[in-house]
Amino acid sequence: MKQILKYLKRCASVMVVLMVLAILPVKAEAANYQLVNVSIGQNGVKTKVGSYYFWSQWKEGKGNQLFASKSATAKTGTLLATPKQSDSSGSILTNGVKVYYVNDDSLKKHTLYEVGVNGKNRKKDAVISGREMYLVNYYNDQIYYNVPTSNGYTLSSYSVKTKKTKTLVKNVFPVSLTGGDRYICMDSVTNSKITVQIYDCKLSKVIKKHTIKKSSSENAILLWLTQKYVYCPVYSEKATKIYRCAINGSGSIKLFTKLGEGYDFGTVDNNYIYYSISKENKDGDFITTYYRMKLTNKKASKITEKTYNKVMGWV
Repeated sequence: MKQILKYLKRCASVMVVLMVLAILPVKAEAANYQLVNVSIGQNGVKTKVGSYYFWSQWKEGKGNQLFASKSATAKTGTLLATPKQSDSSGSILTNGVKVYYVNDDSLKKHTLYEVGVNGKNRKKDAVISGREMYLVNYYNDQIYYNVPTSNGYTLSSYSVKTKKTKTLVKNVFPVSLTGGDRYICMDSVTNSKITVQIYDCKLSKVIKKHTIKKSSSENAILLWLTQKYVYCPVYSEKATKIYRCAINGSGSIKLFTKLGEGYDFGTVDNNYIYYSISKENKDGDFITTYYRMKLTNKKASKITEKTYNKVMGWV
């Protein structure tokens, strides 16, 4: 009989625990923070982060409004903000639960705000001085952003916990890695060289500097990033050289491939380099052919203009 009573008590205890768990609120699942383009030029284009889609919509008399919805086909959603915007504040950082955005107060200062995906719990985080302010990255309660200098941008950080800002790297062009928020890659260009720097947000320092020598007639396109590598295209009238290094700073930077005369570099994703070739036909018209080159074996194949435009985000 005692054993039966003990068993019944155990069952009762388990039932109490299950009932408590059942009534506890369920927290929304958060994804990694991502940088989402919601500039005026992206009117209506939706980007999914976590369980929500985010987009901006221009409304006459209101401005560029920021929305969120769980539906990919929604024409309207939860209004998150109507920030005063220029090109510098045309991006947000979100994990699908919380959103950070910038309000352009004037040409000399900008305010960083945060708001829940339900449009509630809005907070004013910091006022940042500068002609422009670009959000770059979020890592371990640090928001990374840049403001312009006379020779590029200054990469800085803002601590969500301490509310303090810190200058990190000056006179660079930072590019954040989508889907991999630990590293921020930057470059600076002179007539004779390109310097590629990799900043490790976990270690709070630049862990690698790569130098690419170039002539004054060669120009560099801003860095392109995948999950593993940094690509640096350097182009002239005769050729486009594409250099590559590991995004975690290991190894050196090397020439990955060389595209000949008439080649126009497009973009890079985790699988391919996209580019086009324009040649003049016998009638004097230029015919453009589109390609993608597989990163694993450097084999190229033709693709349609429609596919190319879609990858480039033009449709």
